[in-house]
Amino acid sequence: MFYVLVKRINLTYILLILYLLLLIFRTHFLVAVITILTISPQTPKDNALLAEFVDSGIFVDYAEAKYILKIVTWCTISLFFITHLI
Repeated sequence: MFYVLVKRINLTYILLILYLLLLIFRTHFLVAVITILTISPQTPKDNALLAEFVDSGIFVDYAEAKYILKIVTWCTISLFFITHLI
């Protein structure tokens, strides 16, 4: 019984600390997550994000989707560096 109580208290404290850190560094956290979600699907062999862009129907052709994805990727990387270095 005591072990379960201690385990719950530790988990509660950990979740509380994580929540407070998220509130304090929410801008940094969001930018980091967006950067990771933008870069991680883009591999040299398969670019899943580019396929999603092309299949969305927003872009006229493959070249336009690739160009916009390149701009989005570099903007998120730049935003990541700006928010984490300042």
